[in-house]
Amino acid sequence: MKKYHCVGKFHLEYFLISSIMILLVLSQIQFQPNTCKTFNLNTSSEEVIWDSTHMVFSPNDQVFLQDLFFEEDWMYVFYLEVVTPHQCEVNMTVTDPEGYQYKIFQGTIDQQQKEIQFGMVIEGAYNITLDVSTEFTLNLHLRIERTVSFMDLFDQDNDILAFNSFRFSENEPLREVPILLEPNSSYVFTIALVSPLINILPILNTFIDDPAENEFIIYQDQALNEFYLAFQFQTINYGVHKLQVLIDIVETSLNLIVVVMLDNSDPPINNEPPPRSTLYMPLEVQVISIGIFIFAILLALLMKKSSRKELMY
Repeated sequence: MKKYHCVGKFHLEYFLISSIMILLVLSQIQFQPNTCKTFNLNTSSEEVIWDSTHMVFSPNDQVFLQDLFFEEDWMYVFYLEVVTPHQCEVNMTVTDPEGYQYKIFQGTIDQQQKEIQFGMVIEGAYNITLDVSTEFTLNLHLRIERTVSFMDLFDQDNDILAFNSFRFSENEPLREVPILLEPNSSYVFTIALVSPLINILPILNTFIDDPAENEFIIYQDQALNEFYLAFQFQTINYGVHKLQVLIDIVETSLNLIVVVMLDNSDPPINNEPPPRSTLYMPLEVQVISIGIFIFAILLALLMKKSSRKELMY
């Protein structure tokens, strides 16, 4: 009878120890902080700059808006729509505070709303001109909203090292971005167009000069027909690298943003010998392994203790 009592006590101790170890492992897994960020939520701030309906007379008329204030480094949306049963041809031009003009739309407007994206790189008072051709007198609705900042176009989890916005024109074809870069590191350069292309195809040439005055040709006679271009550049020398962007453009102006980020997709280049390989074990595996090891020791001690008691009886 005492033997069965000892065996029952052994099973009870085994059950208690097993329960404690399982709870220990589950608590480590459940309360381990989650450091994986799967997405970045970029919010936009909409602010109405203009919202009005304009009467347009046939055959040709003009809608002129003067001294509308726009902020630097923000995206804006122009909504155009004919709100009578008609259609018209519209040429839309934006003039910045320094007198530079942007052709941002040319085409037919009807009851289907048109949406035109435009990014401002200079803060101040702008003039908006709509040259309209129509067979019949009509009502044209125009709404302008500020939507999102340039910075929010990019993932804020990235290490942004340089952020510049530029106007390119016939008088300003070349822009230079100096940036201090570390040696043996990888970077991503992004050139993004934030103003429309209307009946033009700008030609882009891009170079990087390193601290040793070596010139790297990145783009040569590249047609700028996409929203953005991105390339990876790995450094050798420490110091100021100069990114030069040259755009061949006439008649109109363009706005671009140039962003330089640390490349987190691949580990930086390392010229040192690689370290000896080591076995990586996640925290959960480590906890389970330690738990099994402790449980094995306790089980051996209990079995030894039980064997002694059986011999005594």
